[in-house]
Amino acid sequence: MSTSLPLQMILMLLLLFYFKGASGSSNAAGDSKIRCLEVERQALLNIKDSLHEIQEGFLSSWGNEEEKRDCCEWYGVQCANNSGHVTVLDLAPSTSPIYNEYYNLRRFLHGTISPSLRELKHLTYLDLSLIDF
Repeated sequence: MSTSLPLQMILMLLLLFYFKGASGSSNAAGDSKIRCLEVERQALLNIKDSLHEIQEGFLSSWGNEEEKRDCCEWYGVQCANNSGHVTVLDLAPSTSPIYNEYYNLRRFLHGTISPSLRELKHLTYLDLSLIDF
């Protein structure tokens, strides 16, 4: 029985380190508060540059400013919790106040499809249906 106690302690320590590492993961910049990967953030900013809003609002959460660095917090963007990869790009989210305001217009963004969309290799959902291309 005395040999099982050290084994249990080792297992508990391993689990503690595992969960500490999973919750304390960070991006390339070293900031654990920002989940967004830099290459994907840049791709999204390029996508934003190829689009124009009918009225500013929807894409206003996307930016380079310090408080807007985490693209996982941008309207229409969702990221995987474990990796930080962008998995959802929904530029027609029905939950957006802009969508509700411009629902009768049917389109609130117009522009072109940016080649940077190819950089979002982990997308599982893409909705560009309210963009006038």
